[in-house]
Amino acid sequence: MERLAYAITDFLLQRNVIEKEEYEIYVYGYAILLEQLLQIAGFIVLGIATGNLLYTVEFLIVFHLFRSSFGGYHADTALRCMLLSYGGWGAVMLCVHYFGTYAVLPIWFWVLLVFDMGIFMIWGPVAHANKPLTQKQKRRNKRIGMALFGIGALLTFLGRTCVVVDIVYIGTVTFVAVLAMVGKRKVGTKYEED
Repeated sequence: MERLAYAITDFLLQRNVIEKEEYEIYVYGYAILLEQLLQIAGFIVLGIATGNLLYTVEFLIVFHLFRSSFGGYHADTALRCMLLSYGGWGAVMLCVHYFGTYAVLPIWFWVLLVFDMGIFMIWGPVAHANKPLTQKQKRRNKRIGMALFGIGALLTFLGRTCVVVDIVYIGTVTFVAVLAMVGKRKVGTKYEED
């Protein structure tokens, strides 16, 4: 991905679209963008191959929204990040496979959701060590995250007859909660003064 990011940035530099001083910033930005696009494409392929495309899209939306608010563990390499993300998706899809035929959601899924809420209330958001949050950002992220959590939990409760969608939501939220716990344990959380 990095080679392609350099190629794109070189092309833009030769065409005078960007300044030489901005070169490394663009390389970094394109590398991140390409890694994310590759990861999303991988999820889409997996979703199609397993017949779980709609559940995969739900997973990606919930995952992105909660990670944006609550943060969590960040893998050291892009490959580890992809493998970890695909592993979380796989765990959620296994839950869909094994529990998706239930008429109602098992009670322990609701217990898990309450546990997740506690994790987010106590530890969220978990800032990355290289990008600390200010106290104002922490409060804003927690408010947004808890609002998303509340809306999702309410929709899950109201849509109890759609067990598979509920399982994807709760499973994805739990995956993000686990990442928050691991991230908190690994690097802690750093907050800057406002």
